Amino acid sequence: LAYLPAETVIKQRQEHYYALLSEADKHLACSAFIEFLLSAIEASLSEAIATEATALKKTATTQKTTLKTTQNQQAMLALLRSHPQASRKEIASAISGITENGVKYNVKKLQAAGLLQRVGSARTGHWRVPD
Repeated sequence: LAYLPAETVIKQRQEHYYALLSEADKHLACSAFIEFLLSAIEASLSEAIATEATALKKTATTQKTTLKTTQNQQAMLALLRSHPQASRKEIASAISGITENGVKYNVKKLQAAGLLQRVGSARTGHWRVPD
């Protein structure tokens, strides 16, 4: 955590802060003041952890949404698992409703998502679908 807003919590409890500080000064005993500061740090940590957890949930949801594939992409992956040498033209003819340009577009998307890899050259290589 780069920033811990303990000052904000202390400011919200400012009256209590000054009362405990004064009491610690008068009695030369700072236990209550230290407990107050520790509770302010604890409240700050709790708030920061809750904020971080919310941010992580949003990131996980975004990543999960990004990894969703279309029906055409799923069909392409299934085809390439069983026929890794298939060309764009062969893929387009095997999957109804998709053109060679559509295959090219979806191949790029699948490669960017790490769901499809090209092994070897464009002419003599083959497709690899990671598990």
